[in-house]
Amino acid sequence: IDVVPPQQRFTDNWYQGTADAVYQNIYAIERENPKDVVVLAGDHIYKMNYGPMIDFHRQKDADITIGTLRVSRAEARQFGVMQTDGEQRVVGFEEKPAEPKATSDDPDFCLVSMGIYVFNAKAMEDALSGTATDFGKEIIPSLVSEKDIRCHIFDGYWEDIGTVKAFF
Repeated sequence: IDVVPPQQRFTDNWYQGTADAVYQNIYAIERENPKDVVVLAGDHIYKMNYGPMIDFHRQKDADITIGTLRVSRAEARQFGVMQTDGEQRVVGFEEKPAEPKATSDDPDFCLVSMGIYVFNAKAMEDALSGTATDFGKEIIPSLVSEKDIRCHIFDGYWEDIGTVKAFF
């Protein structure tokens, strides 16, 4: 694990989003020549063993695996919401929809992104063009029809504390 401090590598701006942060540090990833890359958010509180998610990603030979939670439809409006098929393949993804689409098995719940991703390193490099700034808003929705994207459902405590109000 390497902790890389924020920096301004390509422009005078700080990171413009999750994808931009990874892109601005791509050299550190490429230097290691990994098979897979786990991308985590820094403003979440949870306890998760990433091993089962990485194992699932590799077993399915996925391009991208997204950590997901089941939440109520009302709560889902503040997250990236996905639709899946019977094999946990993501077939639709919408960031912060006004009317979230429910899961196929329960009309009151949705699957939402935790902002935790396992990428096949090559798929990640291909997706990071330098113009997209956010995984949830731009990259994931644009790749749903092109890449094998899977969801790994997390059953535990997770909280996004990306705002001062959420923190308290």
